[in-house]
Amino acid sequence: MGYSIVENNAVAFADSRSIKFPRFQRKQTWNDKDNFKLCISVFKDYPIGVVIINSQDGNDFLLDGRQRRNALKLMKDDPKSVYVWAKSFVGFTPNQDVEELKEKFWISIDEYLQHEAAKMKGTEDIPDELGEEDEEETEETAEDVENAYSFEKQYNSLKSLLDLVLLCHPMKSGKTNLQKMYEFNGLIDKSELDYADPIDGEYVVNSSKLKKYIDSLNEHEDLDVNEFISIIAKRYRITGQKLDKLTNYVNQHWDFYKKSLDVIESINRVLGRAKIGSVTLTNADVLDAQNIFSLVNHSGTPLSAEELLSARPFWNISLTNPSGELLEYKKEMYKFLGINLPEETCRWDLCSTFLKRIDKHGLIFENEKNSFTTSISLSYRIISALLVGGINNTSVTMLEKAKIDWEVDIERIIKVINLVIDLLEDINYFKHILAWRQSVMSLTSNSIAIEFCALMYKSWNELGKPTKSSANIKVFNKRAVTLFDRLVYEYGIRMWTGSGDSMVASHLKDVSGSRYIMITEDEWKEFINTIVSGNYKGKPTSSKTLKPFLYNYYFLRELNPTLLNDNTKYDIDHLVAQKFFRDNPDLDTSLKDNFVNFSILPKGENIEKTDKKLNEIHDTWLLNQIKTFADITDEDIQTFSDLSKLSSLLKRKDTYLKAYGELRNKMFLNL
Repeated sequence: MGYSIVENNAVAFADSRSIKFPRFQRKQTWNDKDNFKLCISVFKDYPIGVVIINSQDGNDFLLDGRQRRNALKLMKDDPKSVYVWAKSFVGFTPNQDVEELKEKFWISIDEYLQHEAAKMKGTEDIPDELGEEDEEETEETAEDVENAYSFEKQYNSLKSLLDLVLLCHPMKSGKTNLQKMYEFNGLIDKSELDYADPIDGEYVVNSSKLKKYIDSLNEHEDLDVNEFISIIAKRYRITGQKLDKLTNYVNQHWDFYKKSLDVIESINRVLGRAKIGSVTLTNADVLDAQNIFSLVNHSGTPLSAEELLSARPFWNISLTNPSGELLEYKKEMYKFLGINLPEETCRWDLCSTFLKRIDKHGLIFENEKNSFTTSISLSYRIISALLVGGINNTSVTMLEKAKIDWEVDIERIIKVINLVIDLLEDINYFKHILAWRQSVMSLTSNSIAIEFCALMYKSWNELGKPTKSSANIKVFNKRAVTLFDRLVYEYGIRMWTGSGDSMVASHLKDVSGSRYIMITEDEWKEFINTIVSGNYKGKPTSSKTLKPFLYNYYFLRELNPTLLNDNTKYDIDHLVAQKFFRDNPDLDTSLKDNFVNFSILPKGENIEKTDKKLNEIHDTWLLNQIKTFADITDEDIQTFSDLSKLSSLLKRKDTYLKAYGELRNKMFLNL
C-alpha cells in the first residue's frame, strides 16, 4: 500500500470529474446550518479538513469528503443555496430589514466563532472601498496579502459572503431577489433567457445557470453600464423602444447589477484560494483504509468494510446476466440508501443484497427488522464465512482472491441456504423460535447467527445434501438442535463476550465435528444453580445476558404465545416489578434481575401489568398468561405479591431444572 498527502484547490476538488462516488454512499446528513458553517470556514480562510481517496487501477473513489464536496460545489455554483443556508443559520426572515439582517449576520458569526467579538462588531462600518484598495496593490503585495492570515482579509471575505446574502434577499415564492432582478422587469421574455428553465409550464430563472452567466459577464474587463446593456441587447436582439426601456431600467438599477458583478467576482476569488487536503491511498486493503481513516477523521463514523469494497474496481465489475430477483432487491437497496439506481449491476450489488434474499421468515437473521445498512454488512460476513472461513474484514477482502464464479456461485449459494433454512423450519423445535417472533440473531448475536448458518450449510453438504425424506435428515436435524443448544449455553456462560470473529473462524475449521457434541445435563444444571445467585463470573445477570436461556426454556416446554390481537408483543418482564426494588432498599437485590424473577409476558399499550403487584392485576386474560408462561399458581400470585416473601421466587428454579433436564432429554430422544 502507498499513499500521498497533498494540498488541493477546493474548487478543483469539487469540480473534478475523475473522482467517483462509491456505490455505497452514506446518506447526506449535513443540514443547511452545517453547510453554512463550512462557508464560514472557507470565508475565514480556515482549514476545511482532509478528504480520503482510494486510487486503484486508474480509478479514484471518494471514501470521505462527500458532504464537503457537495457543499463546496453549491457554494461555488448556486447563490440561492448559500442564501438558504444563511437564512437557517442566521435566523432572519424574508421580510427582515437589511440593517437588521446585517446585525444578525455578524452576531451569529461572532457567536459561532466565539472570539474576536469586539473586533468584529467594530468593523461593521469599514467602507466598501477597503476591498478596492486591496485590488490596486502591486503583484508582490497581493501575494503577501494572499498568504497573510490577517483580520482585514478575513473581514473582506466574510463581508463578500454577507453581500451575496444581501443580493439574494429577500426570497419570496422560492425566487431570490438576484433571480428576480435578472428577469429585467419582464423586458426580455423569460423563455429566451439563457439561464431560465421550464418548470410546471413556465420559465424560471435557474440560480446556478445565472451564476455562470454573471461569471461570463465578468470576463469583460472594466464592464460599465453601457457595455452591460450592449451585451444584453445584442444577445437577445433588443432594439427600438424596447431597448430604450431596458436602458432606462438598467440605469436605474445599475448599482445592483454592478454590485452583483463585484460580489460574484469576490466570491470566486475567495473560493479560488480555498484549500483542502487529500490523502490518496494506493492499492490499500480494507484494514489499512479503515485505520488511516480513523487516524485522519477520529471523530467521524468509521468506514465500514462494505463501504470500502464499493470503492474498489474488483467489486464494480458488471454482471452479464443478473437475475430478476437480484434486480428487484438492488432497486430496493438503492432506494433505501437514497442513491440514484445505477444502470449496471455489479458484484457489489450481488453480495450486498445477499441477506435480503435468504431466510425470508427470519429464523436465523431476523431479516425483516434489519435495515439495508445492517443487511449489507452482514451479507459480506456471511459470504466470507461460507467461502473463506472467516468473518472479519481481512476475510472479507480475501473474497477478491477466492476462486468464485461471480455469475453463478452466489446465486447457487442463495438457493442452497434457503433450502437448508426450509429444512430447519420443518423441525418442531425451531417452529417455536418463529412462533415467538425471534431469530437466532435476535436471541444471541450476529456472529453466533453467522456461525449457525455457515455450519448448517457445511453440515448439509457433508451429509450428502439431504432432503426431508432422506435417511440422513435425522442426523441433520439433531445436529441443528444440538448446535443451537450449545450456542445458547455458550452465550449464557459468556463465552462469546467481545468479538466473536476469531471464534467463528476457529469453529468453521473444526473438522472433528465437536460443535455437534451435546452440552450435558450436568453442565446445564451447574449453570442454573450458579445464576440463581443473581451473578455469573462476578457480574450480575440481566435480561440481556439471559435472553436465549429464558426463551429456550419456553421452546423446551413447547409453549407458544397466544396473541390477544395483532399488536400484542411479548418480551422479558419482571414478576416483581423493578419499582419495588427501587422503592424498598432493604429488599434482596440479587432477586431483581434473577431468572427466577423473569418471565416472558405480553407487552403493549393495553397491557395492564406495568408496575403493579401480581395480585393487583384484574385482567383475566393477562393473569392466565402470567400463570401459563411463568408456570405459577393462584397461590404463587399472592405469595410473590408479598414483598416479605420474595425468597419464595427461588422455588421457580425447579421448573428450569426440569426443562433443561427431563424436557430437554425428551426432545433429543424425539429428534
